[in-house]
Amino acid sequence: MVPAVLLVFSLLTSTTSYQRPITVSSANILEELAQRKKSQPAITSKELAVFANQLVEKHGFDYMFDVCDILPKAVTRTDTAASYALSLTNGQKRSFKFNVAGDDGGMCGECMSLVPNAQVTKTQMVLVADGKRYRVQRPAAFILDEVELVDAGMKKVQRTWQLPFQTIPAGISPDGSKLYLNFWTDYKLDGLVLELSENGRLAVRDRSEVRMIEGKVIEDHPKDPNNAYLTFIRFSSRDKTYIIRFSAPCT
Repeated sequence: MVPAVLLVFSLLTSTTSYQRPITVSSANILEELAQRKKSQPAITSKELAVFANQLVEKHGFDYMFDVCDILPKAVTRTDTAASYALSLTNGQKRSFKFNVAGDDGGMCGECMSLVPNAQVTKTQMVLVADGKRYRVQRPAAFILDEVELVDAGMKKVQRTWQLPFQTIPAGISPDGSKLYLNFWTDYKLDGLVLELSENGRLAVRDRSEVRMIEGKVIEDHPKDPNNAYLTFIRFSSRDKTYIIRFSAPCT
């Protein structure tokens, strides 16, 4: 016979060991920035950038992951919620619930989830949920577009940036360490750019204060029969030339 005390302890252990999935919600920072600019017409781009980075620090920035592989096979690619266990870098595991928006069978075949992060690399991400940060191992199922800095032969990769959303890079820093992105025109944030570092951190910058080299698409470049969207851009200044390789947004 199992002692009563042991039986009660076993029941308590099995009950308390269960943890509900942590709900991951979009940070919607760009909408908040657009609203701030609309409500305060006199605000400068520098002031707006400061406000933006405060929001990023607190809430993270939404990364648009393609997460089709975390959905159960029986689920059609429409708006849904999916729970998925992620490995924390401290060795623990936690389950997170993600909102997934499908494209209903469109050409691009994507299942997009907006996941706020403070930092994203190929192998890790600092996910922000319920006001807390979770440093987790980034699973292969969480796919992002990325940009590669390549050599003059357009083959050897020298640096990589993870893109939070599908876009065409607007510029690169004079030392080639940072990549700059425009925000979507819907938000009317033309005075700002998003700065990406190789270590996965990002920041919003006042465009007028950023030194960046603008580029031109290379028409004659190596082709990939499996990637119709493969694109190369050359950024040239008086004494520096950089070439990046990426997949242009699916249309």
